[in-house]
Amino acid sequence: MKKSILRIFIFLIILLILTFASTWKNRNYSGADFPYKGALFCHDGDYVEFEVSEENNGFFYMTHYNREVNLEPYFWDSEKNKWVGKGTTIILPANVYPVGENFKYAPWNWVSLQQGYSGKTIQLRLVENRTVNNHYCPSNDIIIKFKANDQVRYWKGVDSESWCDLDQVAK
Repeated sequence: MKKSILRIFIFLIILLILTFASTWKNRNYSGADFPYKGALFCHDGDYVEFEVSEENNGFFYMTHYNREVNLEPYFWDSEKNKWVGKGTTIILPANVYPVGENFKYAPWNWVSLQQGYSGKTIQLRLVENRTVNNHYCPSNDIIIKFKANDQVRYWKGVDSESWCDLDQVAK
């Protein structure tokens, strides 16, 4: 009797660890500390800060839902001593992530940034459930990766969810 209760208890502990340990929310990383091939952003204002160069002038992405996703570029304003958005969004068409697919084999779409971005450090912030410059930005989650993570300075608000467990699909 005691052995069967102990087995059930151990099984439940293992099940809880597998269910909850691999999902987490709102982690921040400096570029050098980021252990994954890509990042999942789920909340308005989550962002990636990176340097744009001629060789690395864009990023790859996938969406959670079959609808557009909006990113707002922010630039450093040295006069105001803060990051400032220009009031426009980059509207990306849906590119749905096949749940559980390893990032190596997933169908990434490439976004090439305009030449005006080259040589600058920018933040791309997820925009959800609000209007920017008369454009309503619907709710969606985005997965972003770069050709090389060494161009990234900071990841803010990275999530790992059951449908996109970074520990399982992005290592």
